Amino acid sequence: MTNEEKTKLGNFRNLIAYAASESPEVNFMEYKTGGGVEGKTYRCLKEDCDAVSRFAEEKGLSGAHIALVGPACYSWAVAFLGFVCAGCVMVPLAPTEKDDMNSKLFQFADCSVFCFDKKHDSL
Repeated sequence: MTNEEKTKLGNFRNLIAYAASESPEVNFMEYKTGGGVEGKTYRCLKEDCDAVSRFAEEKGLSGAHIALVGPACYSWAVAFLGFVCAGCVMVPLAPTEKDDMNSKLFQFADCSVFCFDKKHDSL
């Protein structure tokens, strides 16, 4: 891919669509499970990110500041990329940080939505 072609991609939505069309069965991410190693393909990434984007757009969240906290995993990547593709501003919070610090960051970043895993539902 030339630099000019890369520039035409322009945003995450186009980049994900390009990867899914050029390498649909190539793994975007691999991770350990109880039964070994599993992977998620670029096709799967596009489908999942599109679902998050549709949800955000249907809820009128385009432009919203969204805090996201949780472990580094496929679902975190999908949430982050899906919301970005919908025009949201993502504010990733550190899952190892204390709740009071993440709460301050949430307020400082003027977030209106909080996306979290079970471990961080107290925020």
